[in-house]
Amino acid sequence: MNDEYGFDVEVSTKYDRNVFRLIQRCFCALPLATVLSNSVFVVHGGLPRRKGVTLHDMGRIQRFRQVPMPNYTQPEEDEIFQDMLWSDPVEDITGWRESQRGAGVEFGRDVTEEFLKNNDMTLVVRSHEECLSGYEEFHNKKLITVFSASNYDGPDSNFGATCIFIGDLTEPSYHTYQIFDDEYEDPQVVNLQDSFALATTATFGNLNNRSFSNFMSTGQRLLMRKRTKDDILRELRERIYQRRHRLMAYFCKLDRTNKGSVWMIEWVESMRNVLNLNLPWYFLRGYFVEVDSSSRIRYASFLGHFHNMLQSLWLEPWKQSVCSRLLQQQRANHRSQMVGAAFSKDVVTYNEFCSVLRAIDYTMSDTQIFQLFRFFDTDEKASICGPDFVKNLQLVANQRPDPLRWDADAMEQLQNIVIQGRTQLASLFKVSAKDKVLTEERFMAGMAQIGRGMRKQLSQQQKQAIFQFLKDHAPATGKDEISFDSFLVAVYVFDSRCIGDPRTSAYPDLGDYGLTPVLMKNGSFSSLSNMRS
Repeated sequence: MNDEYGFDVEVSTKYDRNVFRLIQRCFCALPLATVLSNSVFVVHGGLPRRKGVTLHDMGRIQRFRQVPMPNYTQPEEDEIFQDMLWSDPVEDITGWRESQRGAGVEFGRDVTEEFLKNNDMTLVVRSHEECLSGYEEFHNKKLITVFSASNYDGPDSNFGATCIFIGDLTEPSYHTYQIFDDEYEDPQVVNLQDSFALATTATFGNLNNRSFSNFMSTGQRLLMRKRTKDDILRELRERIYQRRHRLMAYFCKLDRTNKGSVWMIEWVESMRNVLNLNLPWYFLRGYFVEVDSSSRIRYASFLGHFHNMLQSLWLEPWKQSVCSRLLQQQRANHRSQMVGAAFSKDVVTYNEFCSVLRAIDYTMSDTQIFQLFRFFDTDEKASICGPDFVKNLQLVANQRPDPLRWDADAMEQLQNIVIQGRTQLASLFKVSAKDKVLTEERFMAGMAQIGRGMRKQLSQQQKQAIFQFLKDHAPATGKDEISFDSFLVAVYVFDSRCIGDPRTSAYPDLGDYGLTPVLMKNGSFSSLSNMRS
């Protein structure tokens, strides 16, 4: 658990492995429960499922060890150990039932009342579950859940609370709270590969952190922290976008029952391994995913959140051309029988889809296969119906051909160059903070400079179509020109949960979504509020 949720990495990075091992030993030495005033039982998780368990039974448990894993043949001591750490109270049952969260059980009011009676107690206080208000009462107020971490699932998600007992009184009082961004200092900025320097660092040269912090006003420091957070989230969105094919393949491999979802802990593992970033993904999940009541994440939906505006220009016409080419390759390579067999199933997973398409056309890239799968996976189940795919493939291929012959790989390379070379964009387009106007000639010259780093080139007609698209989405100037900011916004990777699908949504003031102006050399946005659909 310490490894999955990032504690291992954080301690080992800030200190060393010996400190982490000592902390692990301290964890094992912590008591499983404690008693206040001989009447209040305090425990992390919940109560044992077995009847008649006493405090004496709990005191005999050998706790100086790792938590035992669930096992149907486990001894009674291990079962009680797990139940005290992982069980949860519920209101709608009598007795107990298996927990949907894994180890431990869910237990009803009768279990609480029997335990309190047998041990001459009046109240159970426990944690282990997030509460929107910070605390929650169960079982006729004989059991209380207290959760001290506010914003557990992300900003403004829940209150935290503390429970206070004075003297021998068994009636608690509560203190609730919620920590906001301006009430604490952000952690040290995560050192992501290819991260970009903030404007103020370049401006003030080699000032050390302490003198620099003292130099700035409180308002400037708050703005700095907000920009730092926005920059990190932007970089993570871009990393996810660039590796969405690998993530989909990894998720699909973990999803052995083809549910279209993975456990939250599997999502954490996937993000760390595929993105190669040792970050506390468990705590970052609130920024990127929605977790259902069973602690599972629909991974196709998650990966489908990330778009840029330019996709609305080229993606639909590209689908027609790639479907047409796929049918031609299938016939030319005499693969019809193989395709018919592969797509005869009602459930075709992403990895199966990749294997068949590469057998038909080995030149298809990961980007092309991912976009095509997303197109046919309309309900985001991470699988498609084989017979429906064969039928719809023919229908799409017969649509009006794409006159510009868009190439998904070329557009992907354009996006990657913008991400990796953001600090050089202003120089390539020859713009500055005082002069950010792009005429068509200036835009085409800048795109030609970008094209020098692309293996697949955009045609002159495609570049002109991009320029016209930007004109249609930028403020009317009465001239044949656009703002450099318009281009930056068009290639920005958005999370459609936050602002709707950027390919189709009307744009309000994007400053409301954290895209505040920073510095042009950092790929920032100085006039986003002027953008319109």
